[in-house]
Amino acid sequence: MAYEVYAYRFLRVWMGMGLAGFETAKAKALSAEQRAAYEHELFEELSLWNQGSKRFPDGPDLKSFQEARCARDDRWKAMAKDGFELAHLARRAYNPCRNLVFSFKGPLNRLQKLAEQGDVGAMCMMGALRDERQDLSGFDEVTRRMLEAGAAKGHPECLWRMAQRTYPGIGGDKAQVESSLSMAARAASAGAYRAAAHLASHFRALSRTDLRYVGRAYCWSVIHDQSASIDSGATMVYQTYLVTARADGNPALESTLLELKAGSHDAPSCIALGWH
Repeated sequence: MAYEVYAYRFLRVWMGMGLAGFETAKAKALSAEQRAAYEHELFEELSLWNQGSKRFPDGPDLKSFQEARCARDDRWKAMAKDGFELAHLARRAYNPCRNLVFSFKGPLNRLQKLAEQGDVGAMCMMGALRDERQDLSGFDEVTRRMLEAGAAKGHPECLWRMAQRTYPGIGGDKAQVESSLSMAARAASAGAYRAAAHLASHFRALSRTDLRYVGRAYCWSVIHDQSASIDSGATMVYQTYLVTARADGNPALESTLLELKAGSHDAPSCIALGWH
């Protein structure tokens, strides 16, 4: 139901959005704990800015669809008013309510400035604003450097984005594969649950019948499902493997799946299963 409208050159549309200047004084008063919570929420929602999520689900008709998108925009606006500038910059890049995409260059310039001042959340958000219809090549190098800096500081969003950027595929260099998976695991362990989808996908690609990889794929899919913004992955993984087990007449695989479904899983237990 996406119907994106680009407004790069339409200043009147931009000015009609009600985007007043950000109050930097409020940013200084925002607690580190609240900022971290806002970052987690924003990063979970940013890539879904014009899609449904668990937090803002699609309804049965166009009206409810629109209401959910406007609720997301209202939420970002409230976060910005509370002193969270990254939400303000998200609204400079997107308007979920009107389904508008703006030029990312202004927000990226501001993010770069904040990142260079030490704002780790801004470092990570630089990697989030990407659109193949916009020429943002001038930001490629600074985005890479900032993501590396944020990952070195242990920010889960930067770790997740660096894991994506550095993953060479299942047939790639083993050390690079393990480095990418390790970063994704650290990100998922710290609350960036979307990173677990990267791990689940890796193990699913390795084998649909090897019980080691089945267990790892299912475990990370459960972690993936802890996100507040994405639909269930564990159910899909379970059902896919179950179809394979029954089609191949593989009772060991089916039995393992039942045990996995009945068990409890967390990031440390998934990590303990290993990479190989």
